Amino acid sequence: MKNEIESATTNDVGKVTLLRLGSTTHSYNSDQRLFELPLHTGRRNVSVLMPSAAHAAPPGFYLLTVVNKAGVPSASRVVRLQ
Repeated sequence: MKNEIESATTNDVGKVTLLRLGSTTHSYNSDQRLFELPLHTGRRNVSVLMPSAAHAAPPGFYLLTVVNKAGVPSASRVVRLQ
């Protein structure tokens, strides 16, 4: 699935990551996943390709973060994959 993220400075976007919010039990987090999403930058937005396979990215809540080319992350947004 392709999604678009609006950004004021698309030319400085280095990567977009998706981090699954974990579910810890007995001090072990078996749900931990981190994806670096394929992206394409436009004039005012960034298009990212979300994982399509449910076995790789199961439905649930994730943190979506845009990281600039200097490695500085944006404020993350919680998104829900269904």
